[in-house]
Amino acid sequence: MTPPAELRAPVIAKEAVDDADEEKTDTTCRICLDQVTEEAFQVCACRGTSGFAHLHCLAQMAASKWPDLQAWRLCPTCKQGYVSTVRLGLARELWDYACASLPETSRLRLQAGSELGLALNSVGESAEAASLQQELLEVAKRELGAEHADTLAIANNLALSLRAQGMHDDAAALYQETLEGMRRAQGENHPDSLILAANVAVMLASQGKLDEAGELLSDTLKGARETLGALHPQTLGIADSLAGILEAQGCWAEARALRRDSLEAQAKLLGETHPDTLQAAESMGRGLFDEGRYEEAAALQRQTLRGARRVFGADHPNSLAFTQSLVFTLLAMQQSAEAEDTVRTSLEALRSKSGIENPDALIMADTLGMVLNARGDHTKAATLQRETLEARRRALGAEDPETLVNAGNLGMALQSTGELPESAEVLSTTLAAARRVFGPTEPATTLLALQLGTVQLALGQFFEARKLHGAAWAELRQRLDSEEQNPQSPYADAIQAARQLDDALKATSWRVRRG
Repeated sequence: MTPPAELRAPVIAKEAVDDADEEKTDTTCRICLDQVTEEAFQVCACRGTSGFAHLHCLAQMAASKWPDLQAWRLCPTCKQGYVSTVRLGLARELWDYACASLPETSRLRLQAGSELGLALNSVGESAEAASLQQELLEVAKRELGAEHADTLAIANNLALSLRAQGMHDDAAALYQETLEGMRRAQGENHPDSLILAANVAVMLASQGKLDEAGELLSDTLKGARETLGALHPQTLGIADSLAGILEAQGCWAEARALRRDSLEAQAKLLGETHPDTLQAAESMGRGLFDEGRYEEAAALQRQTLRGARRVFGADHPNSLAFTQSLVFTLLAMQQSAEAEDTVRTSLEALRSKSGIENPDALIMADTLGMVLNARGDHTKAATLQRETLEARRRALGAEDPETLVNAGNLGMALQSTGELPESAEVLSTTLAAARRVFGPTEPATTLLALQLGTVQLALGQFFEARKLHGAAWAELRQRLDSEEQNPQSPYADAIQAARQLDDALKATSWRVRRG
């Protein structure tokens, strides 16, 4: 078969440039040898000029090896998978090619669709992925049977997409059903069974079943090392998931050793600036932060952020996520000046490229407001967060989750400036919306209620504050034993706020009785 006549616009890839401010480079495509001058980023583990290639050249080369689907997934030079935009671009080309060439019932066509679904998930397009995977699953069950390897793989991928959309109950049921079928059909140590077992374990952890999840992941990691090898990407992914469980259980040394081994292995295998290596470094930095090893965390996060900005640019989502992690670590170390410089660099890059009302720019502006508040510049913080909130309401709506987070931060900034009535009004309105959007017992809602209670107490509204505090404790008390010592718990901040408000209420109650 010949390649499609028309392919999409070229995408260029390259290893990180030495100068963080350099955004353009001149080189040649490694396939067609035509010169290219465009924004560049690394798409695989190739180093230097070997990292450059047009998307349409990669697609034509892959199509020339049809029906070998590996040619669409893996770089023929470094033998590692394509990543990010290039992976998605090639997957779309493969799907178009398969749809034009093959009948709906073809296994090869199903596999091409599965590759597109995975690529969509890798860039956060889980809704589109789930829609495609549901169609593929129906065809696979009808044509291949419910326990055929391809059918089970598609079901696993669909469960992943459902979980990414927050549909946890549906995802858990599908994962369990698929794992049982996979083990019957292929055995416990088959690579597909191992991957699926890891997904089930992560699902269990999200439901708070940490012991069950940790035991399953530990067994799965042993099987993966025996079957796939210690340096296989899937083995490293399972190790990362197990490290997260161990951290949640307070087993810091074991988690740290796993993360360090994974990071060193990925740096050796893929290169220090490969996206997967940078993500492994980010995971380890977060683990060090949760353990309270702030100096080590900050050192690693600085290095990771520099690498991400060189590879992706300061305004890339990965760079922004790494910025947030470093900023929170710096604030915990009371290094607010560096935190401000760090967040301003990202904010300026976003505003210059996408404008002040870009959603990512609004998130970063809200973060800057938090940093200014931490530095004691409460007036500037409140002004910035008020402007950001107005822009976010215009761009996203008054009840978008990020808008509500921003509003909560504004309420606390206003409390710091002594503007208590306005703070109470903002927090009260935000709490009512949070109960509708998040639900009355979610961590974000509970934290807002406690923040409002703190402001009410400062205004002398003792009984109103006590009512909010009592309702929050009723929800939190059952979680204290399991979640209070877990810094990764979504309830950790709410539990701390509840204890602080409890102390303040007790002191105020004594004064009220004496009066």
